[in-house]
Formats: sequence, C-alpha cells, structure tokens
Amino acid sequence: MVMFFLRRRPYASAPATAPVRALIAGAALRSGGLALAIIAAALGATPAVAQDGAGPATPAQTADQRFAIHGQGTFTLQATPAFASPYAGPNSLAPAQAKETVDLTLFAGARLWRGAEIWANPEIDQGFGLSDTLGVAGFTSGEAYKVGKANPYFKLPRLFVRQTVNLGGATSDVAAAANQFAGHQSANRLVITVGKFGVADVFDTNAYAHDPRADFLNWAIIDTGSFDYAANSWGFTYGAAAEWYQGDWTLRAVQIAQRRGAGKRFFAI
Repeated sequence: MVMFFLRRRPYASAPATAPVRALIAGAALRSGGLALAIIAAALGATPAVAQDGAGPATPAQTADQRFAIHGQGTFTLQATPAFASPYAGPNSLAPAQAKETVDLTLFAGARLWRGAEIWANPEIDQGFGLSDTLGVAGFTSGEAYKVGKANPYFKLPRLFVRQTVNLGGATSDVAAAANQFAGHQSANRLVITVGKFGVADVFDTNAYAHDPRADFLNWAIIDTGSFDYAANSWGFTYGAAAEWYQGDWTLRAVQIAQRRGAGKRFFAI
C-alpha cells in the first residue's frame, strides 16, 4: 500500500503532554446503554514518529542527546450498567459487565550517526475491551484490542530507524519525548523512517487527540474515524515513510505492508 498526504500547519504545535495524567473519567453514550470509562493513571508523553515538534526544550535539553529511555503504564477500567437490550446478538454490547486493560511500554532510543536514530518500544499488555471490543461503532477504549488475553503478553509495536536531513531555515529546539530526542531541527527538513511503526504515527499527528494513554479514549477520536490503513491487529506494520517539511507545508508518503486478512496475526511481534 502506498499513501501520500500534503498538509499545511495552521497553528504552532501544542506543548508536550504532561508526564503524569491524574485520574481521568469519561463516558460514552450509545443507543440503549451507557459505558463508563476510567483511566487510573497514564505516565509518559505521547508516542509519535512524525516530527512536528514537541514544544520548546528546556535549557538542560538543548544539547543533543545520545541515548534516551522513557516509560509509561496505563490501567483502564470500563463498565456498563444493566440495561434492556431486546435485540441483542453475539456482536452486541452486553449489559452489566466490567473489563480492564493494562499496558507497560518502554521507549528506548539511541543516536546512530549524524541525523540518524533508532527506537524500540517493547510492551507488555493484558486484558479485554467491553464485549471483546464489539457492539459500539466508535469503540470506547483505544487501549483495548480484538486480540486481548487474560494473562500478560509481550509485543513489539515499534522498531524503526529514522534519518533526518536538515535543509535550512529557522532552527528550533526540540524537547525530549517518547520516540524523540532533545536537540535541534531546522524548519525545512527531510525525514525518512524505516522499520515497524503505525501509519497513524506519521499521517495522523493531531497534538490534542492522538494517544488514548494521554488524551481521549474513543477509537474514532484518537485517530480520524474514517481513516483506514494497513496494520496488524494492534495497529502497526512494516514499511518506510518519507516526510518533506518546507515552511508551513509538509508532504508525506509511505510504502507499507498490507495485512492479509482481518484479525490474522501475520506479525509475530
């Protein structure tokens, strides 16, 4: 699958997400019932591959980093009360249930040579979504997958190399964040990413609604609901992406591996 996207930045990037999110509660309404969602805590910044900037760096961060390690852990509990459902079927949202998910993620990176860096995001997940993530079109938890397990399991969502070539223009400081080193970048630059990552990491980088661990939970809000793309069951795939930043404009293109069938685990990690 090949994708292209041309975007103009209408406003400056938002500051980096606060490292600790206290208790957050939300509700998702659907016909015939109410689903309540609670995130106990989310640690760490929003992970992303596309480099639109993550706010100004502090004086201590302006020197280029060589190595970086970030971590986050999220516990999500969702429940539905008892409600009448006379037309319920096997794919309906069931009443009177409670489900939880837990994930622990490490964001580890190292600089390879000038402008090049490698990042790995090993992760441990556990749990299920409400009704095995069925019964709601815009599902209520971006932390729940259709391949959940009762026991903790390991996966590697991202493992990629990123090369940045500065092409001139104003230079700005970049703050340290998940999958991003503290350092400097020019307004005009070419960024090439190769490895395993999510298409939404590159093409859908809304600073306010992009990461269920730091902002919104609903599947249709964290990324554009109508935006379908090649991915495994957890939303990641192998491929290469190129981003050309020129002033207020950004041109992005990606070549990615197409999944072979819905729900098939053709990626082992």
